[in-house]
Amino acid sequence: MKLKILIAFLIFPFVMFSQKIKTENIIKTADSILTLEVGQNLFKYFTISEGAYYKYRTNNNYETTGKFLSKKVLHKNVTEIWVLYHFQCEQLQNAKSGLWLKFNEKLNLIEPLKIEFIPDFLKNNLPSNFLTNENAESIIQKSFKQKGNEISKPKLKFDEKKAKYIYYAINKITKSKNANGSDCGETEIIEIDALNGEVLSLEKGYYGLIIR
Repeated sequence: MKLKILIAFLIFPFVMFSQKIKTENIIKTADSILTLEVGQNLFKYFTISEGAYYKYRTNNNYETTGKFLSKKVLHKNVTEIWVLYHFQCEQLQNAKSGLWLKFNEKLNLIEPLKIEFIPDFLKNNLPSNFLTNENAESIIQKSFKQKGNEISKPKLKFDEKKAKYIYYAINKITKSKNANGSDCGETEIIEIDALNGEVLSLEKGYYGLIIR
């Protein structure tokens, strides 16, 4: 009887440990799903982020979260796993985008992947059909309403609300000093469609303000 109890005592921790999810299995699963979704040619532009985390229940049934990429195994009682990938490539001027792969405790996806930020020309392995920086800059400078002291170079980004790539720039209209002695003033902020140059928004703003 003592021998049976000893064997059970030795096996029990092993069984409990084996039920924990290994980080390497999460990464392999996430990489495989993402590769199937976007293809090997596009997968090379994705890198897994330290922002990845998971949800689990503590012994008192309280749900909490934790990072896991630096761990070999996750805490038991996992409820969800969120794996974050950053997306960046030269064809998009290194504009940063990304997506989440969300899993349950069985490593099954609980939401479809959102890959709207990958433009069609990349999906089809074609040259970019976006405006060049020079063309975008020309449209932006002509579209500002006021003469400014400094106009920033146009930057490309994916706007999730508009579900499209845009160029945006800032026109500093006025210039003075704030309480800290730093420059501050009014601005115009413009956004144009990266495909056709249509002005999507032109709004007033401020820079260098001190909020107390």
